[in-house]
Amino acid sequence: MAARRTEMQSAFERQDEPGGAGTVRAPVLVIEDDEGTLRLFSLYLTEAGYDVVTARSGQEALRQADRSRPLAIVLDILLPDTDGWEVLAALKASPVLSMVPVVIASVLDRQELAFKLGAGEFLVKPVGREALLRALRRSLRGRGQAGAPPKLLVAHSDPEALLDLTDTLVAEGYDVAAALDGAEAITVARRLRPDLLVLDLSLNKMSWAEVIAVLRRDPATRNTPALVITSKPAPPVRRSRLGDRTRLVVLERGTPRHRLVSMVNEHFGPG
Repeated sequence: MAARRTEMQSAFERQDEPGGAGTVRAPVLVIEDDEGTLRLFSLYLTEAGYDVVTARSGQEALRQADRSRPLAIVLDILLPDTDGWEVLAALKASPVLSMVPVVIASVLDRQELAFKLGAGEFLVKPVGREALLRALRRSLRGRGQAGAPPKLLVAHSDPEALLDLTDTLVAEGYDVAAALDGAEAITVARRLRPDLLVLDLSLNKMSWAEVIAVLRRDPATRNTPALVITSKPAPPVRRSRLGDRTRLVVLERGTPRHRLVSMVNEHFGPG
């Protein structure tokens, strides 16, 4: 295996045109020899807004990775010319590609080995759309493009709903803080400087509109984006005061939690 690994690592050095110099947006590299699975994963990713490049063997995967400098990699283990473990080891040994997050998708349940070799996520086939996208988002946020995953502050007056939503967003890969009323939300926002504030309509003591107004007057939180959840539309005058950093979303009571999570994910984009 050591000789094979050396040969595979040298594939990086044989490229005449390393990728990335003229790329507008880095793609996700899917390494999979099964045509049906390859097409399915590619469909899931393109529908979610990612650009996709593919490879069907270990050697092709290394050439494609060096050429495209991917945002992330989805890697199968059972490849025709070598196994995915050798590909993973070669990727992690490359000074250029070692920090690219790798999601393993395999019929082999070898999670411990995958993590030991540097994979960020591990999925056992068959893999559905949501499982793949969730693992990819977690791996990208865990990579820390800005040093850490996005910070969220969730404010909700219902303790059970707050705990449920917080747990769900943590599972999505976010760093989440919570507040049970408007005053607490303002205090935490000033200290945490979150990347997104998620506010429920029925906050105790202070309305969400009052919370937004206070935060917009503070230079430290003036530009913090906010996602406000309400069960009825706001009057035009109130809506006009929200500013372009606040998104008002009307959701009926009992709306599935995944819809709200999808809106949070959309705010940060596909990757």
